[in-house]
Amino acid sequence: MLRTRINTAFFIAAGAFTLLFLVPVWVFQVSLAILLMVGSWEFARLASLGRVGKGIMLLAQAAVLGLMLRYWQGIAGHALSFLVAATLCWCVMFLRMVTFRPGLPPGLHYRLLSFFCALGSITFAWYSLCWLRDQPGGEYLALLLLVIIWSADIGAYFSGRRWGRHK
Repeated sequence: MLRTRINTAFFIAAGAFTLLFLVPVWVFQVSLAILLMVGSWEFARLASLGRVGKGIMLLAQAAVLGLMLRYWQGIAGHALSFLVAATLCWCVMFLRMVTFRPGLPPGLHYRLLSFFCALGSITFAWYSLCWLRDQPGGEYLALLLLVIIWSADIGAYFSGRRWGRHK
């Protein structure tokens, strides 16, 4: 299991370094959009959106990301607004957990809230990373952010292996 994680981490790190340092910003933006579209698909599955809901989410996500790419120069100065919106989306996602009941299928309200929170949070995460990468020296700041995230993930894995009781 650890060997598989190390091999996966090696390929992800190589891809991240390539996207951060060796390609133009627009390639980074498009590549990250594609990766986050995969995240949208997974999020739709977790939110029990069903096949039609997944398709609608992917189409909506692609449309929003495409529009943001098209009008990048016009929205590039609104980073703080997008970060605030992303934070609000994440807060709403956590608050919706109050309505979750184990064993009961999620209702329409839960699925709609999941749909819009996923759309917002994934879009704003994409924007934030692309905006950060677009800044002078941004590739190093984005790398620092990734190293912090990877370190937290590695720490969680090993502390879970050491002190965790349940999967």
